[in-house]
Amino acid sequence: MCAEKRTTREERPASLESAVGTNFVTDVRYRLPSWRPVFPIRHEVPVNLTPPSFPIFFLSLLAGGAGIAAKLGYLPLAGFAFWLVALGFVLLLFGTLFRGL
Repeated sequence: MCAEKRTTREERPASLESAVGTNFVTDVRYRLPSWRPVFPIRHEVPVNLTPPSFPIFFLSLLAGGAGIAAKLGYLPLAGFAFWLVALGFVLLLFGTLFRGL
């Protein structure tokens, strides 16, 4: 077996330290002005999403299906087709954002 001595950061030569850099990725990222964040994000706000309940899911599915059927001409609600599909998406959005819906 070959026993090699591992060097620590303090034992490395200075030329290697300057060539490799200690934080090469962050140095390059913050040297470029287009990559610098305007407002540094320090805290992430957790969004607790929950699956929608079955009634909300079923109502959104009915609204979206009715909107698609109206657009295709199967229902006489062609003027409201877009709003029915949008209602389905809004119901799903509220069902995932608010717990218990």
